[in-house]
Amino acid sequence: MIESLNYDLALIEIPVTIGDKKFILREAMEDAACQYQNALFHGMILGESGKPVKIRNMADTEPLLVSLCLFDAELNTNVSLETVKALPSRIVKDLFNKAKEISGIDEADTRESLRDEQEALNKRIKALDDAAAKKVPSITTDGSD
Repeated sequence: MIESLNYDLALIEIPVTIGDKKFILREAMEDAACQYQNALFHGMILGESGKPVKIRNMADTEPLLVSLCLFDAELNTNVSLETVKALPSRIVKDLFNKAKEISGIDEADTRESLRDEQEALNKRIKALDDAAAKKVPSITTDGSD
């Protein structure tokens, strides 16, 4: 037997106050989720294995999602990206994490994804170490320098 799927269309909304201004953080509609995920994928550089090895401009994706989910409580309009970028980083980070949570667009870590990230970070650390080693002048004790 096929079970039926029933959805409540009421959006998850969280009242937010920043200073003396009132906002609503609303779960992302599919269009907003797509814009956010497209921005993430746009910045990815894939390695030979087809997995991401570098992500450019990832920091821009956080305020983007916040601007797509944060609404002026009086006007019921999205807050502009420029306005979000003018907020303190700690506030944007909190709003971003909550927007991902209520929108269900955060992928859970897996052992494999964490190992892939660890491997990519280890390669970057090795590259930095190698670059630093090349810059260190050699010191000799026989006075032949």
